Amino acid sequence: MNDMVDHAKRTCIDRREYTYTHTYIHTHVHTYMRIQTRAHTHTYVDIHIHTCTSRLTHA
Repeated sequence: MNDMVDHAKRTCIDRREYTYTHTYIHTHVHTYMRIQTRAHTHTYVDIHIHTCTSRLTHA
């Protein structure tokens, strides 16, 4: 986990009134090209969504 994310998580957890949520989305796109080389292209996309919501705003 990188330092920025780790810091954000610690900061969020340290404040008792906040809830930290981490959403991880992984998608794999596979493209097959019918060329002479018959190359395969693999694209991996990782999306990390970090949200810090205050419980005080939810009555």
